[in-house]
Amino acid sequence: MYYKYLHYEPWCYGGGGFSNTLMSIQLGMIIASLTERGLIVYQKNKLHHQRGEFRIQDLIDFQDVTFINEPMKADCDFLPCEQFICYYFENAPNKEFLLNRSAVNLADYLEYNELKNSAHGSLSYFSFKFYLENKDRIFKNLYKSFSFKNKYTDIAEEIISKFAPVNSMHIRRGDFLHQQPKNVIHSFEDNLELIFYNFAYDPIFVLTNEQDKSFFKKIPNELFFVDQILEKYNLDPIEIGVISILLGSKIENFIGNAGSTFTGIIHQMRKMNNPIGESFKYLHDQYDLCNIDGSNFYSQGQYTWNKLKRSDYNDCLWQKEWPEVALPYGYSFDLQNQFKN
Repeated sequence: MYYKYLHYEPWCYGGGGFSNTLMSIQLGMIIASLTERGLIVYQKNKLHHQRGEFRIQDLIDFQDVTFINEPMKADCDFLPCEQFICYYFENAPNKEFLLNRSAVNLADYLEYNELKNSAHGSLSYFSFKFYLENKDRIFKNLYKSFSFKNKYTDIAEEIISKFAPVNSMHIRRGDFLHQQPKNVIHSFEDNLELIFYNFAYDPIFVLTNEQDKSFFKKIPNELFFVDQILEKYNLDPIEIGVISILLGSKIENFIGNAGSTFTGIIHQMRKMNNPIGESFKYLHDQYDLCNIDGSNFYSQGQYTWNKLKRSDYNDCLWQKEWPEVALPYGYSFDLQNQFKN
């Protein structure tokens, strides 16, 4: 029984895509846990990218989260939540973690009875948002606090048992063609070597919103398109996306689409299950994840975002998940995916 609450508006008031909404609620779950209070999520909108009437709680079971399908009306103290801040608990972050952000000590808010946020600053991977020395325990507890509905996990397990796939690849086109053109795969000619290096000529499960499957004809591997496999289940597009995330998180090898939070959630789930062994892979004609630009920000440092070229803060907030999401405390990450104690 909680006597204090965080009144929380998720990104787009619950009306973003599935992955963005889950990321946003994850932030609220961690803040509520650290400030020792319950979480009330206000979502006046339904999820984007669907035909039906889905909200996030129709797809995922959450522990200790109350959902209210209307705008927030709570009159209570405001928790700073701008995009370019980070949170910590008692022990302040170092310069390398901050990356020129301001920091908010959540321990200062323990005694507040009721807190609220604003949806504007609620989109980020929690790996980049929280500086916590005991993050391993906190992040793992977060992952124990929600689970995908049995309907979707059962279908994912059925597909895996039938096809026994070992390779998967996410290619996002569709909305990305005009929203994020720099992150769109326009052809596979420059990626065939990378695909062969990772998958040889073995079959590949393709997670994609590209409707014209001839786009993939230059890939010599046998391809299984998940949206086609799922046609017999008569699912909403957002349900197909949820099952695709489950498949991408469970199949042995995965290459993602940089800039997509769909890929980011898959990377996050894979990393939580395999902190040391799992590396994040993308295709070549997106931005180079190993291109250091010391003139823009630190050319070296403990955290991955200190080492990689970026165009703006969105690259850090939500354009890709970071290995720090599940690295044991005291480890760092270098550009060759090697871990150092």
